[in-house]
Order: sequence, then C-alpha cells, then structure tokens
Amino acid sequence: MSIHTSTESLERLVLMLDFDLGDVDELPTGDSAQIVRVTSSSEIALKSLDGEHPFDALIGFDAPPDWEVFGVVAPGWGTYYEGPRKGERRRVRAIFVASRRGEEASLLRFAGDDEGIVMREPQSAGRVADCVRRALDIPTAPAANASLVAYWFDRVLQKLAARRHPSARDRGLVDVDEIDELVDGQPMSWEDERWRVVQAEGNLHMDGAVAAWMDAGMFARFMLAEMVDPAESMRAAKPACTPEGWTYLLQCFLGAATEVDDNIEDVDAEFAFEDEDVDEPF
Repeated sequence: MSIHTSTESLERLVLMLDFDLGDVDELPTGDSAQIVRVTSSSEIALKSLDGEHPFDALIGFDAPPDWEVFGVVAPGWGTYYEGPRKGERRRVRAIFVASRRGEEASLLRFAGDDEGIVMREPQSAGRVADCVRRALDIPTAPAANASLVAYWFDRVLQKLAARRHPSARDRGLVDVDEIDELVDGQPMSWEDERWRVVQAEGNLHMDGAVAAWMDAGMFARFMLAEMVDPAESMRAAKPACTPEGWTYLLQCFLGAATEVDDNIEDVDAEFAFEDEDVDEPF
C-alpha cells in the first residue's frame, strides 16, 4: 500500500514542518540537522543526525521501501536573493523533501521572518538534495557534456604535475610523442566514467559502492567539486612539458572542447614559459 503524493501535498508538508519547528534563532544554536520521513501508513517522523552533516550521513543511504516521502531539515546561513533585503545574510532553516514518484518541495525560513518561503524551482540544486533523490532511487539532474571535457583535462594535468614530484621515477620533460598516451582514454560520457570507477572499486574520492549508488549526474557534480582550480593545475603541469609538448596538449584539449585548434595563444597567454614564473609546487 502506498499513499498518494503530489507537489501540493509536499508543499503542505514542508509548511507544516516549518510551523511546528517554530522561529529560527538569530545566532547559531548548534541545532542538528534532521531527516524526515513519511511512511506508506502516513506516519510522519523526524530524527536528529546528532551533529553529522546531512551529506555525510546520507551518501550511500537507501530509504526503506515503506518510506514514501523522505527529506532533510537543516539549519544554516542564507542570503536573500531578491526583494528589499536582497544580499542580506541571516540564519536560515532549509527543508527539502521528495517522494518516490519524483515530486519535490523545499522551503527556506530566515531568522526574524514570520513564515517560510516555499521555493518553486524545477529541481532544487545541491549535494544533499541529490542524496535524498538517490536514497529514493530518483534520478538527479544530468551534467553538461562540456563538464566532462574539463574533468578529463584536469585528470591529464594531474598526471603531468605528478611527473614533477621528487618521488616520480621519470621526471623528464614530456614531449609531443608522449602526449597522445597521456590523453588517451577520454571518457565518452559521465555514465561511462562512473562505471569505470565502479569496476575499479573506487578512486581517490569515493568507494566503488558509492559510485554505483550515485547516478551519472550526481557523480559528475561530486567529481567536478573535487577538481583543483584549472589555473593552478595548468601552472603545476606546464613545467613538466617541453614547449612543443604543451602546445600539442592544448591543441588536443581545444579540439575536444570546441572542435577548433586555432586559439592556443589565447588559452596559453598567462602560462608563458618564463624562468621566473616556473616554481616547484612540491
């Protein structure tokens, strides 16, 4: 047996939860985030996460089959993005819930406000919201294809930077003939890359079981968040290459990203080979 859910019923739920929880304090209180669930028998319950961050608590979690609605109530800080208080930062309570049918509702209540604001966005963004969706086996938003190229390029840059580490066996400069080997294996899709991590039983950032629990969209956002700043990666990787090797690498990257290779000077302008700009990062 299952209960009937709709976007409207979930909005009523977050409004009821917000009313029952009362005012939001002006200053941090140490209140813990909570999970909320509604079972197939219409039982509503809240449970404290005892200070654990919702993302850490929920990653890899599968909601029991009789949980028809699942979500999170979390204290934090927020900024008004419109209206007379636009830009003002205050203590805030966020509530996000989703149903197994895929409906969602979210609410924000700022300190000092008499009531919460129901957020009517198509799909709430964020790592915790993605955890709630995956706990209910709901798909998350897909990642842009362009982000896959950035991820692949970052992986190549990290390999080049590693060549300069004192522990590296081969610290010779990478020339054109070695670049093809380094760039080989460009992921065809985020789903392919996710399954590569699953089959490898994990990577530096997650266990293989967590990658299997995620879908391609959540996996992409997680991995992109772990990327080093591109400018920093390029500065660390460039001294590992000969000038010819570096130019060829940029041609490979631009060809994959834009299908053109005539803008190398623009991409490379701030990374010119000058002795005073080459600092050892290790």
